[in-house]
Amino acid sequence: MKKVILLISAWLICFYGVAQNRLFENGTLDKPFVSGFNTQNIVPEASLYPNPSTGKVFISLSGFKGKRMQLRVTNVIGNVVFQETYYETEDQTIKALNLSNVNKGLYYVKIEAEKYNEIRKVYLI
Repeated sequence: MKKVILLISAWLICFYGVAQNRLFENGTLDKPFVSGFNTQNIVPEASLYPNPSTGKVFISLSGFKGKRMQLRVTNVIGNVVFQETYYETEDQTIKALNLSNVNKGLYYVKIEAEKYNEIRKVYLI
């Protein structure tokens, strides 16, 4: 009985897959087939850690190669305590920010690049 159910399941999966792709007798597919990824359309990402931090904060950046970057850290009343502008030369990089010289509390890290703008909170303890 298990073999019959297995055979029927396999047949349905194969039939459904062929029907979805509209495989014709000559072996051509009606739907396009994806054979790789376009690396030009990489979505930029940024992550910040550790949070909370004792002063050294790392920002992991990916997908920003060739873009003008601006990192800005502000306190809760808007005073800028750190700012850096540079051009990213790598696709994946980790920036280290030394915030051990500022008071403990809540800070905002603003990450700006071409068509990318994000603000993250970081707590210094």
